[in-house]
Amino acid sequence: MATKALLYPGQEAIVIRKLEISPEAKQWLSSAYPMFYALARERGINILVTEIEV
Repeated sequence: MATKALLYPGQEAIVIRKLEISPEAKQWLSSAYPMFYALARERGINILVTEIEV
């Protein structure tokens, strides 16, 4: 489930509370997440994942 949260005034974040994925997807996410996170940050989007379940 993804929700929006306000980190501080004027700064929103997309919060993924629980991400359920396959082992293969977890391996892909581990390698792709840093680039995805950096691209999101460039556009002013913060992404927080609180739990990953495989």
